[in-house]
Amino acid sequence: MLSKDTTLAAEPRRPVDQVRDLVNRIFGTTPSRISITLFFLVIVLCSLMLMLPVASRSGHPPALEQATFTATSAVTVTGLTTLTTSTQWSLFGQFVILLGVQIGGLGTLTMTSLLSMALGRKLGLRTKLFAQEGLNITSRQGKLGEVGSLLRTVVLTSASIEGIIAAILALRLMTLGEDLPQALWHGVFYGISSFNNAGFTPHTDGLVPYGNDWWILLPLCAGVWVGSLGFPVILVVRMFGLRLRHWNLNARITVFGSLLLVVLGSFLWGAAEWNNRDTIGNEGIVERLLHSVFASVMTRSGGFNLVDMDQTNSITKLLTDLLMFVGGGSGSTAGGVKITTMAVIFIAIVAE
Repeated sequence: MLSKDTTLAAEPRRPVDQVRDLVNRIFGTTPSRISITLFFLVIVLCSLMLMLPVASRSGHPPALEQATFTATSAVTVTGLTTLTTSTQWSLFGQFVILLGVQIGGLGTLTMTSLLSMALGRKLGLRTKLFAQEGLNITSRQGKLGEVGSLLRTVVLTSASIEGIIAAILALRLMTLGEDLPQALWHGVFYGISSFNNAGFTPHTDGLVPYGNDWWILLPLCAGVWVGSLGFPVILVVRMFGLRLRHWNLNARITVFGSLLLVVLGSFLWGAAEWNNRDTIGNEGIVERLLHSVFASVMTRSGGFNLVDMDQTNSITKLLTDLLMFVGGGSGSTAGGVKITTMAVIFIAIVAE
């Protein structure tokens, strides 16, 4: 006679148990696997939403590859697009793009953890560990039990920065002739796009019409630069302010390295294009300086531009490649190999 254990072991597994095991293997292992899977699902969802007729101004959905490319570019905060954002996408379509940018900027692990808290669920130990690793939160910035509050701090900080940029730009756009709803929407769009280093623009001509407008360009520069620092650095600055002795090594390298790149990049870019009449050669001295600073900030990952890159000199293109290669801080929305990586390489060379 078979024992109870032998009988149970011989029973076939139910399909629901097999599905549960598959989900656990996909979502219950490492943050990297979870992040990749969720990014893929968000891209698929955004692509399907962009395929809806309501997402296009003409009412005719774009080709699947164009919608997928746009959704992928938004979620990965790349900024590349085959379609003009202002003419192709309706208000709903632009909202979908911004939603993808915001999810990609905050990170899928952060968004899923926040969704769990919003639904009233407590964060389990595994979720806290995943969120802590996803945000690169160290023990000095917060204990494991404080991950939930740190997640809220990240979102509130992001929303505050984006809101300030949006308010400044909306007020300026209203003085330039846009009505209140349009100015507010464009301000919000630029606020989210700049802080997340996405580079999407809701205007047909991009930022070219505002090439000499300090009230437009400087807030965008500030948003891109702060976003390129990364949440670990932003949390340190938020906790300790300008008391530099309390900053960790990552924050010091990222902030001062980023400032150095902005200054050095502005000088080199301006020197290379100073007399180029196809770009900034016809502008005044102050405007040339503004263009130089703007280009230095944006080429590292911002994505916005004021001049036609085809008209720039070869040395300028090389400088742009170098700045893009470095990128921003670790855990940020910027691309590149990261400032801390380059700092370690430089220190190693000096030590050798």
